[in-house]
Amino acid sequence: MSPPTTRQNLYPGEELSVINDAPCITYFRRGAGGGGDDDPSTRPLVVLIPGAAHLARVFYGGHEGHDECDFLAHWLTTRPQNYHFLAVSYPIDTSPDTSVMPTTDPGMTVSQWGEQAVEATKRTIRRQNLGGTVILVFWSMGGKILQPFCLAAQAQNIVISFAVPLVATPAVRGIRDRPVLTPSPTTGYATPAAGLSESYFVMQLHEQNALHGDRIIIPDEIYRREYLGGFPVGLGCYGVRWSGKSQRRQEEEKGRHSFVDDPDIGYEVADRFPLGKLPLMCSISCSSPVDLRHSVADKYTWGFLLTYKLLGGISPSKKLALQRTDTEDQKEKGKRLTRFIHAAPETLSATVEGGHHFFIGVDGARRTAELIKDFETRVTEFQRDLEELLA
Repeated sequence: MSPPTTRQNLYPGEELSVINDAPCITYFRRGAGGGGDDDPSTRPLVVLIPGAAHLARVFYGGHEGHDECDFLAHWLTTRPQNYHFLAVSYPIDTSPDTSVMPTTDPGMTVSQWGEQAVEATKRTIRRQNLGGTVILVFWSMGGKILQPFCLAAQAQNIVISFAVPLVATPAVRGIRDRPVLTPSPTTGYATPAAGLSESYFVMQLHEQNALHGDRIIIPDEIYRREYLGGFPVGLGCYGVRWSGKSQRRQEEEKGRHSFVDDPDIGYEVADRFPLGKLPLMCSISCSSPVDLRHSVADKYTWGFLLTYKLLGGISPSKKLALQRTDTEDQKEKGKRLTRFIHAAPETLSATVEGGHHFFIGVDGARRTAELIKDFETRVTEFQRDLEELLA
C-alpha cells in the first residue's frame, strides 16, 4: 500500500490513498465516550460502503453549506451510539472539475473491492488503536461487497459482529432488472444511465427534501458533481464487464472502451461463499414506493440469506439431534427452533420512512443510527437465545 496521496477537491477529513493498486478515499471519525462501557477503544468500528455511482460522502457530507446533522457520521459517533466511523469510497469518476481520484481501474472486480475495503479497515484499526469489532454497513449496490468483504476479513482476522444492509441488493441472481449502462469513452467507467441515472438518484434525494419540509439537504448541482460519478461496472452484478483492452490497443483505438456480456461477473465470490459463514444481517428498508423494489422486498430478500445463514450455522450433529422425534420434548425443541428462525427476518430488520436515500437528512440519519445501535442489542440477545435453543 502506498502512502496517502494529496488531491484537489477532497472534503475535509478525506484521505486519498492507493490501496491494493487502486485509488480509495477514506473518511474516519472517532467515536465519543466517557470511560467504562463507553470507552472508545472498545467500541465497534462501523465501516460504511456506498452504492453504485456514489462516493461514500452520502454518509458524512462535507459540501459547502452542509449540515452535519443530515448525515450518519454525526449520529453514529455521538452519544448514545459512540461508534467509530469509517466510510470507504471505491474508485469513481466524478465530474472533471471536481475530480477526486485517478480513473485507473475500470476493470475492478468484487474480490478487489472487498480486499481494498478490508485493507482500509485494517489500516484504520491499526492507526487508531481500536480494539473492538466491525459492524459492516452497505447501501444499494454495496450489498455486492458482503461476501468479498467477509472473505478478505477472515484472512486479516477482522471480526464482523453483524452487517446492516441499507436498501441494499445482494449478489443473488435474478432479483433485479439489468440496467442500461455505457462506458465512458475516456475512462471505461460505467456512466449513470437508465435504471441508475442521475435523474433517478436526484428524484430519491428530492424525496428526502420533501420529508424535511422541502429543505434542500444537498443542492442538485453539488450532488451531481461532488457525490455522483462513473464506477467500475464489474462491481454491480449487472451482466457486463469492462472489455479489458490493453493500454496499447486503447491508444490505437483513440481511447474507446466497451463492455462485454458476462453473466457471472460480480458473483465470483458469492457463488462459492457458504451462506452459513455470513455474519448476522439486520436489514433496513425504506417505506416509499418511489423505491418500490426495496420497499417491497428487502426484508425477505435479506431474510432469505439470514435464514440460510442460521441453518448453515447448525452443526451436523445438532441437526441430527433436532430431527429426532423419540419424545415429545425432542419434538418440541425442533419446533421451537423452527419458530425462532421463522421470526428472525422480522426480529433483525426495520423500516425507515423515506426512499432510496432514507438515511440522508436529520430524521433519517438519526433514526438509522439509532437502529444500528438497537441491532447491536438485538444481535446479542438473538445469539444468546439461539445458543440456548441449540444447547
